[in-house]
Amino acid sequence: MQSLSGLKFDPDFKRNYTINFAKPIAQSPTYYEAYPATYNPDKQNRIVERIPKSKLNEKKMREMLGGIKTTHPNMELVYEWYKDEFYIYLVHEGCLEMNLEARLAAVKMLKETHAAIIVRQVLRALNYCRTNSIVYQALRPSQILFPSGYESLKVKVANPEMAILLSQCSTGPLETGELPYYEPPEALSGKTEMESAMWSLGAITYRMVTTKVPFDGKKPDDVRKSVGKGTISFIQAYFGNKQDCQDFISRLITSREKRMTPEEALNHPWIVKNTAEFVQKEASLSPAIVKALVKFADMEDLKRVLLSFLVSTLEARELETATKTFMALDKNSDGKLTKEELKEGMKTFAEADKLLEFLEKADQDQSGDINYREFCVASLGNSICKNKDKLAKGFSFLDKNKDGFISPDKLLEILKPFNTAVTQGELKKLIDKVDINKD
Repeated sequence: MQSLSGLKFDPDFKRNYTINFAKPIAQSPTYYEAYPATYNPDKQNRIVERIPKSKLNEKKMREMLGGIKTTHPNMELVYEWYKDEFYIYLVHEGCLEMNLEARLAAVKMLKETHAAIIVRQVLRALNYCRTNSIVYQALRPSQILFPSGYESLKVKVANPEMAILLSQCSTGPLETGELPYYEPPEALSGKTEMESAMWSLGAITYRMVTTKVPFDGKKPDDVRKSVGKGTISFIQAYFGNKQDCQDFISRLITSREKRMTPEEALNHPWIVKNTAEFVQKEASLSPAIVKALVKFADMEDLKRVLLSFLVSTLEARELETATKTFMALDKNSDGKLTKEELKEGMKTFAEADKLLEFLEKADQDQSGDINYREFCVASLGNSICKNKDKLAKGFSFLDKNKDGFISPDKLLEILKPFNTAVTQGELKKLIDKVDINKD
């Protein structure tokens, strides 16, 4: 591992992460590089993405990084960001190596049902993006990740914050160093549209159910000319008995005004028919989770704030039940739970009358609904509070100078990446409530 001692990083960055600069995982010649990293406090894998400041609009960059808060079960989680004189560093989940591009290189093509299951999850992520005005210039197979391994078919879309930065801060077409197989006509000319990723998803779907891309060429200009013509060849050998799939792709690889929205695509017959069994496996609201939600509403304020941090240290397998439940409750797949969706899920439980109290306590960003991270914090809070190892690890991390104490300043600094609405003054009041000896 290359030492960070010679770089002008934030001290916490040097202390918390070991980065292997010798083995880049992904890189664009002009825009970014991604490296494997280890989060030193608990030895979990991370990815550190390095973006040159020279490629970003400084003012817009600060606005974007100040508002990082994407939270959806099908979107890769960005933990925090740092900067030095020359670069911005985004720290996110460590699963870039297992992606759809690598999977297709190994197996050539996927079963139709497997392709539909993957596409449905990507559509859920894109619907969240649409709701939150997050725009991808293009989506590629390498950005569709398998954090739990290929066999599970559970995917996340990578780099939502990279998409925000590059689409809203850059000054021209995205340069990736790759052939533009999945870039819609508007992206090739440097324009950013909300519907661009839907065109890309159509091209990715075509690739998954065949062994080919819909628009080919040996050079970038050859591919661009093919994309510009817009003529798709649905080869009989692949699409002879896949009329629904062909219709699905045709309604994505089309002009912007005719493209399906993510919500429309989620209700397309090809998705509905091929994912019915997979959807049934999504967990409904169980008595255990309802009990956890009620206990969360009754917790002390400081506990709820600290749980935001502790949940961020959990691995994907530890979040599985909460993730399945959230996805089952999120009926319109927009990445948030409204009062109506929660009410529908809890209507058969006696604790339904505590719904409003739960909403008020769990809604940390005060948006009026519950996002994925907030739901995980609430549903897993009770079990974390009973886990001594998790609590000890959390305290050890928060106690940066190892003096056995946690001050409001320390807490506020740690909690900043998790977008809790608490202020320094409010945090001090919360600590005073539990600080028995007033030290």
